[in-house]
Amino acid sequence: MRLRRWLSSAEILAASGVSLLLIFPVPLTTLTGIGLVVLLGIWLLRWRVEREPLPSTPLNLALLFLLFSVLVSVLVSAVPPFTTEALSYFLAGQVLFWAMVRWASTPGDSKVAWVWGALTVSGLALAVLAPFGMTLSAPPLLPLPSVYARLAGRLPESINANVLAGALVVLWPVALSLPRIGDSRAIACGLRTFACGSAAFMVLTIVITQSRGAYLAVIAEVLLLFVLRWPRSVWVLIPIVLIIAMILIGVVGLDTLLDELTTGSVTSGLEQRIEIWSRALYAIQDFPFTGVGLGTFEQVMAVLYPLFLNLAGTVPHAHNLFLQVAVDLGLPGLIAYLSLLGLTFFSGFFAYRIFISKGNAALSNLCAGCIVALTGMCVHGLVDAASWGYIKLAFIPWLVIGLLVSLYRLAEREHKESTVLPEAM
Repeated sequence: MRLRRWLSSAEILAASGVSLLLIFPVPLTTLTGIGLVVLLGIWLLRWRVEREPLPSTPLNLALLFLLFSVLVSVLVSAVPPFTTEALSYFLAGQVLFWAMVRWASTPGDSKVAWVWGALTVSGLALAVLAPFGMTLSAPPLLPLPSVYARLAGRLPESINANVLAGALVVLWPVALSLPRIGDSRAIACGLRTFACGSAAFMVLTIVITQSRGAYLAVIAEVLLLFVLRWPRSVWVLIPIVLIIAMILIGVVGLDTLLDELTTGSVTSGLEQRIEIWSRALYAIQDFPFTGVGLGTFEQVMAVLYPLFLNLAGTVPHAHNLFLQVAVDLGLPGLIAYLSLLGLTFFSGFFAYRIFISKGNAALSNLCAGCIVALTGMCVHGLVDAASWGYIKLAFIPWLVIGLLVSLYRLAEREHKESTVLPEAM
């Protein structure tokens, strides 16, 4: 038992270091290789000790097919350098996902609380760094604070505002879902204040990014959060949302509203967005089984499906998460990805119901936060692809998926124990 705990801790530490090296590989390529070898050694030792190669989760089969699709996509890629970089971002997410599932799904609330803390601090750090590195080229809906103009460009590497908003859309609901940590009222009050403040600061940063898709995602997240916490509120929220939508359409007009929602740093309306989506559909039609290659959307579009309404070299992805997965991996990869998301939501709702029935408000709230976060990712994914492919922050959704799967494993263990004990009595 002590060896297992030691290996679990060693794996999560090694995975954290290796994931950073995968996201920022240059000029530490040799060190990245060494880290991967060390992580592989820990994994093989755990396999020998625990007699199973990977933790048993509902996602295993879908992940296996997704990994196979990624491998095929890498082999068929016509632009290997871009595919290699996108693959390193994907592997960073996988490394963290599996290490987290092993480490955080042990009995007790403390480890999932540590994961919550890491996600909250990561989101807060991104929000704090936004003024120094965020690039904002979309037509502004709101005036930016003057501090952004003075601090812009201070980081060695910039981050697109839509990508930043996509990451924060996933992180702020988790930050708001504080699990129970310790028995001290003072500590609990302090952490609750930190959690609420961090979530509020992330949402404020999302507002400043001017990302229309992120605005839509936050609205959907707030509505779902209300429904999960107070189910009867759905009968009040639905009429309110419909009335507001009808007023907006009546005042602004449907065409203008759709143009505004699809305006971003690359496109300036629905027509340009539809052109990008149509090119993605052409690519899926021509490469339905293999995809065009992970991370090669821009290069393939320029050669095979040139754009006329958008400037060449300015469209790095399909501006739709699900189209992007299909373009990169083909239809088998899209099916695997959709299956993965569906099974993740199933696991989350299963764990949520179990913790509610056991009176564990802390973990049920954390389940709700993860479900809301992934829902926001899917809503944002309808008009952007900031959580997949050739994007450094694409590993963040894998952390939330790993946390939700860990909560599922904890809930499943509690459910089995509660059903076995009465039979034994």
